[in-house]
Amino acid sequence: MYMRTLCMVGAVLCLSACATVTVKPSSVTTSLISEDSALTKSAKAYQKQVETAGWVKKSSPLVFLQSKLFDTGNKADFKTDSYLDKVMAEDLSVDELAKKLVSDVDLAKSGLQTLNLEARNFLAGENSVKRRDVAAFEDALVAARQAKKSFEDCLGHLAETSPVHASAAKTSIAALKSEIDVSRALADEITKAWQGATSDLS
Repeated sequence: MYMRTLCMVGAVLCLSACATVTVKPSSVTTSLISEDSALTKSAKAYQKQVETAGWVKKSSPLVFLQSKLFDTGNKADFKTDSYLDKVMAEDLSVDELAKKLVSDVDLAKSGLQTLNLEARNFLAGENSVKRRDVAAFEDALVAARQAKKSFEDCLGHLAETSPVHASAAKTSIAALKSEIDVSRALADEITKAWQGATSDLS
C-alpha cells in the first residue's frame, strides 16, 4: 500500500512538471530578435571603418579597467595612440605625410557619403525608423567628427612643418566638414521620423 501511494505521488508530480512546459509562440521570438536595418548596418560599418583605420582613439573599457586595477604609476602603460602619434611613428617624409593625410581624409569623406546616401534612401522608402537606427547613425556621426578632429591635429603639425604641403589637406578636410554637415541634417530627419513613428503608436 505504501509503495503504491509513492508511485501515485510520483506520477502526479511527473504530470505536473510536464504540464508546466510551454512553447513560446514564434511571434514572441521574432519580436525579440529582429535584424538590423540597412541603415543601421551601414552606420555600424562606417564607425568600424573609422576605428579600424586608426583615425580615432578607440575607446576600450578593458584598457580603462586595467588602468584602474593595475596602477603602475605610469599612464603611458595604458595610453592609446592618437592618429597623429601613429602617423609620426611611421617616420614619413613631409611629402609622404601630406599624401597620407589627404588619402585618409578622402576615404573618411567617401565612406560618409555612402552612409548619407543610404540614409536618404532609407528616409525615402517605406521604412519604420527604430531607436537603433537613430543611435547607430548618431554614433557614426560622432566617429566622423572625431576623425575630422584627428585630421585637423595632423594638419596643424603639417602646416608648421611645410605650409605648402598643408594646402591640399586643408581642402580635403573642408570637404569632409561639408559632408559631416549633411550627416547632421540627415540625423535630425531620422530622429524626427522616429519621433513621429513613436507618437503614432501612443
